[in-house]
Amino acid sequence: MAMSIQVVYVLFGGLLLLLVCFLSYLLIQKARLNAFRAKVESYKDSMKESLFIYLYRKDEEHRVEPKNKIELAGVEELLSGFSAAVQGDEILNNITLYAEKVFTPKYKKELHHSRWSVRMNALYAIEDFGLTTLTDQLVEMYEKKIVQRLKKIKF
Repeated sequence: MAMSIQVVYVLFGGLLLLLVCFLSYLLIQKARLNAFRAKVESYKDSMKESLFIYLYRKDEEHRVEPKNKIELAGVEELLSGFSAAVQGDEILNNITLYAEKVFTPKYKKELHHSRWSVRMNALYAIEDFGLTTLTDQLVEMYEKKIVQRLKKIKF
């Protein structure tokens, strides 16, 4: 009988330790995400005006070239906001041209990602920015999926 109580205490202690480890992991991940978001927001605030001027005037002096993930995320969020807020074919065309130059490699890679959500977010962004450079790749992926489905069907 005494042996079984000790086993219960050991199991309880082990589970408690496991829960503390999971909580620590989640807290660290949340802190990293919060730090990343803070850096993205700071970058967006510093580059908003330059990107806006570049898109409206095509002033190469104000062109923004993202160099890392933080800057890429910031520019993507700014462009998404601009494209939803502005009207006029010329500015939307400028947004599309800029997005094609900057985001085509990123979206091309994300279209082959193993997670469905990443692929869908890439498709939504391609649609939002009106990117046409990836049309051939999208058609190829679609046709490949149709062929795979047809192979599964037994006649």
